[in-house]
Amino acid sequence: MRISFVHYPEWMEPVYAIHLSEELPLPPALLRRDRRPESGYLNRQSCLEYYADRLAEENRGKFAVELVSPQSTYRGFLEDILFLPGVICILDWTRYALFLEVARCFDPVEVLRLVGERIHHYFYSETELVLENDGAITSSVLEKSSTEETVNNDAGVR
Repeated sequence: MRISFVHYPEWMEPVYAIHLSEELPLPPALLRRDRRPESGYLNRQSCLEYYADRLAEENRGKFAVELVSPQSTYRGFLEDILFLPGVICILDWTRYALFLEVARCFDPVEVLRLVGERIHHYFYSETELVLENDGAITSSVLEKSSTEETVNNDAGVR
């Protein structure tokens, strides 16, 4: 599994993404309706059991990885990422990218590397983990579709 790290400097918050060569489970549409600006997308106060159940339900038969115990796998995945030092919240994710807000006093390369390792552990542990650009963060400008702008505005991301 190859991963690369991207920073989006046009946003006020320290927003980063991990882009993957392999699939992530898609977040259920229900998650998008639940976002509130004051809470981010998913954070330590989110009911992870609830979101894990929704992920398992909506990704049944749609995710490239077959999981023995989907609910507990998704719960562990969300909990491990959200409780990593330096991760404020998961802002969004797509099939091939995870968008995070990283706390300013933490080394984003280290935080993103740890998140990438957690993704690898939960879904692709039988493959080799390769950091593109030797793990360096590249800067990018995110081209927002009208849907992404709405979603990001709902999440308090600018």
